[in-house]
Amino acid sequence: LSDAQSPRLKPMRILIGHNHYKIPGGEDAVVAAEYSLLRDFGVDAFLYKRSNMELDSGSLPAKLRNMRQWSWSPETYRDIRALVRRFKPDVAHFHNIFYVITPAAYFACRDAGVPVVQSQHNFRLVCSNGLLYRQNKVCEDCLNKSLWQGVYHGCYGNSRVLTAFIARMLMDHWKKRTWQDRVDMYITASQFGRQKLIKAGIDGAKIAVKPNFVYPDPGGAAADQRKRYALYVGRLSREKGVNILLEAWRSLPDFQLRVVGDGPLLGLLKDYVKRHGMSNVEFCGHVNQAEYERHMREAGFLVVPSLCYENFPRI
Repeated sequence: LSDAQSPRLKPMRILIGHNHYKIPGGEDAVVAAEYSLLRDFGVDAFLYKRSNMELDSGSLPAKLRNMRQWSWSPETYRDIRALVRRFKPDVAHFHNIFYVITPAAYFACRDAGVPVVQSQHNFRLVCSNGLLYRQNKVCEDCLNKSLWQGVYHGCYGNSRVLTAFIARMLMDHWKKRTWQDRVDMYITASQFGRQKLIKAGIDGAKIAVKPNFVYPDPGGAAADQRKRYALYVGRLSREKGVNILLEAWRSLPDFQLRVVGDGPLLGLLKDYVKRHGMSNVEFCGHVNQAEYERHMREAGFLVVPSLCYENFPRI
């Protein structure tokens, strides 16, 4: 066909939904990169954002009400239905939905005839803390037995009460077949993550593997431009193995280590470094994208000391 005769394809419209964590992490970076890539390639994308910081606002009764809505948010349902009417997406793609967006988003889309895709970045559907990790080791008790195993051990926030809220929510939606029937397609970043979802009860035909990516390409540095330091980037928490990394680094007094990121262990890690006089360790905190890329380009090598399962981390 000539240009005049060929039909004009309208850009695909994608509604993207993401629930930010209180501490920024890899999932937030994936969402930002994917949103930019889609827009730059002509896709009409709209990003619906919520944050778990919302859970900290208001009085104690308001916070308790928020916890009761972890399973279903009427506000999210109304928001998504309104967005669907206005934006008219061809598909909805959700990343993290816990704990403000909730599975209500799936129902709002399906009730409006919009297909639902869920990117599963962690193991939240089968583990209350999303990591398959407890007491400093990998744990699949909830995947192999029952989510009540996590309640017994207080796997979320070292609290049996909070873990019970999450486990009950997850189990209720497994019983209602929300995870099986209300999501048209799942995306995981690795075959490993895909197999865990299949083991949990999701149809393998509904799970695609899409590895994480870096966009835009930050470029690299020539070998002679690299500096003599090692780099850790990520959340400062026990499952990431940062404390073990620092213990090992005591035997490398002449080699610099830069630690980029924030998390619950920051204070303890700084105290450890100070107590042992480790002048070769520098904490950079949470940095912007430009600083992150500079650290990555200049580093001699990267260290990923994770003790938990990693599902093709963006780092």
